[in-house]
Amino acid sequence: MKKAKAFTLIELLVVISIIAVLMSILMPALGKVKEQAAMVVNVSNLKQHGMTMMTYSNDYNDSLYQGKWGGAVDDEGTPLMGTWLEGLLPYRGDDDQSLVSPAAKRMNPNFPFGSTSIGGMEQCAGSAKYSAVWYWRDNTTSDDDIPFSYSLNMWATNPSNEYKNQFNANAGAISGKGDEAFSLAWKKTTASQAFNVPLVSDGRWLSFVPNDTDVPAEYPEWNDGTYTNLNYVTPNPWGMNHIVMDRYGNKIGVVFLDGSSRKVALTELWELKWHRSFNTHNDYTKEDYTFPKWMQ
Repeated sequence: MKKAKAFTLIELLVVISIIAVLMSILMPALGKVKEQAAMVVNVSNLKQHGMTMMTYSNDYNDSLYQGKWGGAVDDEGTPLMGTWLEGLLPYRGDDDQSLVSPAAKRMNPNFPFGSTSIGGMEQCAGSAKYSAVWYWRDNTTSDDDIPFSYSLNMWATNPSNEYKNQFNANAGAISGKGDEAFSLAWKKTTASQAFNVPLVSDGRWLSFVPNDTDVPAEYPEWNDGTYTNLNYVTPNPWGMNHIVMDRYGNKIGVVFLDGSSRKVALTELWELKWHRSFNTHNDYTKEDYTFPKWMQ
């Protein structure tokens, strides 16, 4: 009886080498497919937020949600409805899955909710890619901490007259628009160029106030890599740099005033119509401007 011929050591090494080469070729492709799939889910999440906004608008004569920060009060000191997540809860329902971007990861899974000075929100460290899972305490259910990683464009709101001074004090100070800020909010879903007016996008906080003079952040990282506040990008961390992050490479997800949602390159964010007088022909949309390398 003939003995079965076994593989030689050299033959085994050749097979292993071929498999290793094939894996090295396939892994980047698989990683890209995974990232693209995550972006599809991300854009779908944003689409849900857009539908929530549109449903609210249909009930209020095309009005956008009132532009308020959590804990805000009117000029007489009367507490106003809190953040947009809280105010839109009846329209949003129990769909908490759409509140978190698939690419946003918690830096501290053992974080004890409610123990910081920022009302139960996890302050994340590390690169911008992983600094965006915040926990928002739903004031209607005091013990409920909800993970969230998207941001509302505060210009895409309809602040009431009673909130005018508060809006100017917040949005005006952040953007440098002062008392002009109130008049720059879109207020209605019927605004012109709705297809180019962002409502909600990937972000590091519940809301932000972008302006055409916001200088692109030179680096995407936190300054010291510790649990700190949002002043990790300069200038104006509460403006455009609030959403400029490498969560999906050089793109983020955005839902627009017309209800459409899509991925947008970081370098194209300055081309969108964030508020009524936003100059889309600014210094950062000129052909001779070069964005920081990490954004390209």
